[in-house]
Amino acid sequence: MNEKTINKLQTHKKRIRPAHIIVAGFLAVIFVGSILLCLPISSKSRTATNYLNALFTATSAVCVTGLTVVDTATHFSFFGQAVLLLLIQIGGLGFMSLTTMFMILLRRKITLKDRLLIKEALNQESNNGLVRLARNMLLVTFGIEGAGFLLLLFPFVSRNGGIGVWQAFFCAVSAFCNAGFDVLSVAGAEFMSLGSFAGNVVVNLSISVLIILGGLGFAVIMDIGRHKGNVKKLSLHSKIVLLSTAVLIVVGWLFFFLAEFTNKATIGSFTVGDRILAALFQSVTTRTAGFATVPQGALCPASKMGTMILMFVGASPGST
Repeated sequence: MNEKTINKLQTHKKRIRPAHIIVAGFLAVIFVGSILLCLPISSKSRTATNYLNALFTATSAVCVTGLTVVDTATHFSFFGQAVLLLLIQIGGLGFMSLTTMFMILLRRKITLKDRLLIKEALNQESNNGLVRLARNMLLVTFGIEGAGFLLLLFPFVSRNGGIGVWQAFFCAVSAFCNAGFDVLSVAGAEFMSLGSFAGNVVVNLSISVLIILGGLGFAVIMDIGRHKGNVKKLSLHSKIVLLSTAVLIVVGWLFFFLAEFTNKATIGSFTVGDRILAALFQSVTTRTAGFATVPQGALCPASKMGTMILMFVGASPGST
């Protein structure tokens, strides 16, 4: 290899920035996920899934959108659902955070190049404390998801038996990552998601809290923990995020309660208490998550417009 070629390769290497590697990493995760979801072992029928459907599902999972072209519960086998959940977790945390975890577990030295990638992925301004931040993010994530799993375990198992353990775990991860995927559907059911738990206070509040925490972002959660909930000591970013989140939830809650109060296709046939609960859940899930306790197609035109506005606003910077 001549000197000119070597210089070209070195110049090309210098042009590859951390952002390029992060994008390439996400594309690689999506590609590998789509291949795995294509395999016969990933479907309950043990037949290969159409690649376009698998690619769409993998992209939706990594980008935590919750959009699906096949029913997650009835189409995918346990293996397929596990692959999907892993893609959701990678998408919610960011693949660099998980890469850092494996580096720590394997006791591999984290180089300056690795730190630059972590800094870019976590949208930080300094190289200081990045590894500790990534480790804390993982601890916070697994702690919150574990608590959510325990809260959802009893109601899911009580209703669905042994499979409820997996359903509780899947929904806890999906809710914190704001993904909106679930494994609760039943073949032939016109609407499912969390529809069968519409009046269940534990499920509604647990999923709502998981969604809110995931939507706040790690920086805000850690800021709250660092100052032990003392609002006055929080950063300006945290104060803005908490205030805007509270306002959006309350305004959306009141709006959906009034707009859907007499709509019997959604909450109109519920008790007043269940209407309040369903309206709250709709306000929380609409911005980022994608879960539902009432059929979204049956919402009145005003509620559909309100839903689109909240979806447009979305979650906070740095959220899952």
